[in-house]
Amino acid sequence: MEHPQHAPQPQQYCRDPYHVENEHNNREYGTLREQSGDALMHNKEVNIHLLNSPLLSAGKYPRRATTKFRLQKLISFLLLSSLLAASIIMLYGRINQTLTALATYLGIGALFGSGASGAGAQFTPILPPSYPLAVRSPYLSVKAWVPGNKAGAFPEAQAEFWNGRPLGWTVIARVKDTAYSLFGKPGVGETATLNSAEYTSTHSIFILSAGSATFTLDFFSPVSPHNLVRQSLPFSYLTVCVNYQGSGNVQIYSDIDGSWAGPTASHYYYFQAPKNTSYYEVAPRNKRFWEEGDEMSLWGQAVYGTRPYDGSEVTSQVGSGSMVRDQFAKYGELKGTHADWDDGNSVLGFSHNLGNIKDQKSVTFAVGHERNYSINYLGEPQTGYYRATYPDVPSSLAHFLDDYDDAYTEAVEFDNAVDTKASQISEHYSNIVTLSVRQSFGSMEFTIPENTHNTKDAMAFMKEISSDGNVNTLDVIFPTFPIFYVTNPDIIRLLLEPVLRYLKLGKWPHEWAIHDIGFNYPKAFGHDLGHAEQMPLEESGNIILLAYAYQKTTGDSSWAKQYKDIFKGYATYLAEKGWHPANQLASSDAAGWAVNQTNLAIKSAVGMVAYGKMFSDSYFVDNGTALAHALYNEGLGTDAKKTHFVLSYNEDKTWSGCYNLISDVLFSFNIFPSEAYSMQSSWLETVRDTAGVPLDSRVKWTKSDWNMFLASISGTKVRNQYIEDLYNYVSNGKNDHPFSDRYWVANNDAGYFFQIMNRPTVGGHFAPMAVLQGSSLF
Repeated sequence: MEHPQHAPQPQQYCRDPYHVENEHNNREYGTLREQSGDALMHNKEVNIHLLNSPLLSAGKYPRRATTKFRLQKLISFLLLSSLLAASIIMLYGRINQTLTALATYLGIGALFGSGASGAGAQFTPILPPSYPLAVRSPYLSVKAWVPGNKAGAFPEAQAEFWNGRPLGWTVIARVKDTAYSLFGKPGVGETATLNSAEYTSTHSIFILSAGSATFTLDFFSPVSPHNLVRQSLPFSYLTVCVNYQGSGNVQIYSDIDGSWAGPTASHYYYFQAPKNTSYYEVAPRNKRFWEEGDEMSLWGQAVYGTRPYDGSEVTSQVGSGSMVRDQFAKYGELKGTHADWDDGNSVLGFSHNLGNIKDQKSVTFAVGHERNYSINYLGEPQTGYYRATYPDVPSSLAHFLDDYDDAYTEAVEFDNAVDTKASQISEHYSNIVTLSVRQSFGSMEFTIPENTHNTKDAMAFMKEISSDGNVNTLDVIFPTFPIFYVTNPDIIRLLLEPVLRYLKLGKWPHEWAIHDIGFNYPKAFGHDLGHAEQMPLEESGNIILLAYAYQKTTGDSSWAKQYKDIFKGYATYLAEKGWHPANQLASSDAAGWAVNQTNLAIKSAVGMVAYGKMFSDSYFVDNGTALAHALYNEGLGTDAKKTHFVLSYNEDKTWSGCYNLISDVLFSFNIFPSEAYSMQSSWLETVRDTAGVPLDSRVKWTKSDWNMFLASISGTKVRNQYIEDLYNYVSNGKNDHPFSDRYWVANNDAGYFFQIMNRPTVGGHFAPMAVLQGSSLF
C-alpha cells in the first residue's frame, strides 16, 4: 500500500514518536533460561534499533478523520455547553448517550461518568458478538476473543480461543499504590470501570477508569495486504496507555499463561537481548509437528515480549498467577525470578514502572505464536514469509516492535479507507465489514520454502476454520475472495498457486476440480486417491472464476497460461456436465444434495465464459452464453410463470437465491438480461423470514457471505434489506462467539448462529463494495 505524503495521524500521542529510549541501553543481556532458570542454555545477542512509536491517547483512535475535523468544533461546543445543565441532560438518556458517543468518536473524552463496571459504557459502532484481540494467523488469529456479552464487564472478561477455550491474558494497573484490574480477571485489586469499547478494521480499543486515571487498552492486529513481511509476522500488539490528570506513580502489568501454547503440558524459556527487548516463549513439552489439539497447534511456541518505553523500568517474573500478580499489586514491580513451570497455574509476567507521571504515558506488549515449520506442503516444509528477512524470534520480534510507527500509520489509512468506502453504501454496512477484516485475513499464512527462503516462491495457505479444517478449500476461497478483490487481488493468485501446482502433478484422479489440498490444516498433502469431498461443478467453476478475477484485476495473463491445460479440462467439464447438473453438493453442503440445481448451472455458465475470455476461446464463451439464455430466457431454471429461479429444474415450488450471478455482474459478462435480476430481486422480497432470507426453499437458515453476494446484484431496496438483516444479526446480543457466517432466520432460533464461526468467508461481506466500487481499492 502506498502511503499519502501526510498520512492521517492521531490527535494526541502517549509518547513522543521520535524519542529513543537510551536509559537502559548500556545494560548487557544475553541469557536464556529454561523452566526454573537454573539451566543456562546459551547466549543470544540481538541488535535491536529502538524507535519508540506514536500511540493512542486515552481519548480515542481516530476514525473518519475528515468527518471528525468538520464536526469536532461543533460537538465540542455542544458537549462543553451541556456541562452547565448536566443534571437536566441526564434526565434525557438518549441525548446524553448520543453526546457521549460523539465525544468518544471524536476523541474529546467522556464528560459524563458511568456507574459500576461496564454500566453506561458506550460501544462503537456496535456491541459485536465477540471482539477480536490478537488476530494474525490460524494459530493466533483465533487465539484471543472477548465475547461481546462479557465486554461490559471487561476487567472480569477472559480472552478465549475461537471455540471458547479460555486463554490466560491479564492486565493490571497500579495508581498511587492501589491496584486495579483492567482485563482478564486477574483477581487482585479494585475493578476498573469500562467507559467505552470500539472496533475498527485493525483495532479493538477499550477505555477504562481506574481511580483518578484513565487507561486505554488497544489490541492492534495490523492488516497489510500489500506488505507480506508485515502481514506474515505472527505477532499482535497490546498497548496500554494511561492518561493521568494530576501527579502520581503508575505501574502497568500484563501476563499470559501456558494455554497459549496449546492444550498439552508446557515449558518456557526466558530471553533477554541487547536494546532491552525481553520476551518469554512457552511451548508444548512434547512437540508434535503438523498436529493440532482442540484446533490449536501442538508445535511451535507462544511468545510474549516488551521493552522499556518513556523511561519505564521493566521487571519480569514467572510463578503462580496469584503470587506474581500479588507481588505486582503490593510492590509495583516483579522479582525477576523464574520458578519451575506448573502447567495450568504458572504465568509469564512483565511489569512497567512509569514513575511519577503528570499527563500521558504508554507501554506496548507483543503477543504471538511462532512456528518455523508452518505448512507441510507435499512433504516439504513451508515457513513464514517474514523469515527471509527476520529468521528467528529475536530478530522478528524486535522488528515487529520497531515497526509500530509504520504499521500504525498504515492502519489509520486502511481503517479510514474501509470505513469511508463502506459508508458510501451505508453506515450499517461499514459496521459489518470492519468487523470482518481481521477474521478473514487471520485465516491465512503467507509462506516461502523453508529450505530456500525464496520470496519469489511465495504462496498462501488458508484454514477452513470451524467447519472441516481443510487446507485451501476452493469453495471457501471463492466466497472469501471479494475482500481480496478490493484490497489486493494478488492474494487470490497466492492462494490458488499451491492448489494448481498440486493439480499439475497429475495425481488428482478426477476430471473435475479438487475440493481442497489437505484434510487437516496444516498438512497440504493433496488427495492422490481422490477421496476429498466431492463438489464437481462447484469447484470446477470456482477455480476458473478465481483465476479470472486475478487476471482481470491485475492484467497479468501470463500466470494462468502455465496452467491452461488444467483450466481447459475443467471448462470442458462444465460444458459437458453443467447444463443438467447431476445429483451433487453445492458449496453450502449442510443444505444437502440436489439434482439439476439452477445455481450450479449458473456457475457453469459464467465459468465457461471466464475461461473463454481468459484464453480467447469463443467456443466456451458461446456455450456459457447459450446456457444462460436457456436458464432464463427459455425458462430452464425458472418456474413456469417466470417469477423466480427454482432450486432444481421443473420444481416450481422450490426456489434458490442464485448468488452465482455475481460473476456475470462483477466481471461484466452480461450473459443474463437485466430482467433476470429484476425477477430475482422481486422474489427475494417475498420469501424473507423473521431474521432474513433463507439460503433456499429447503432450509430455515442463511449464509451471510452468499447474502452479501445477492445484495450486490439486487435492487437497492433488497440490497439494503440484506444489509439490515445482517446488521441486526451481528448486533442483536444473542451470540457470544467470533462472527458466524451461518445463522437461523426463522422460528425461535431466529438470530442465533448455526454451528460454524470465525470462518474466513466473512470476506464475502465485501461483495457489494466490489460490485459497486471496483477492485484494488486500498
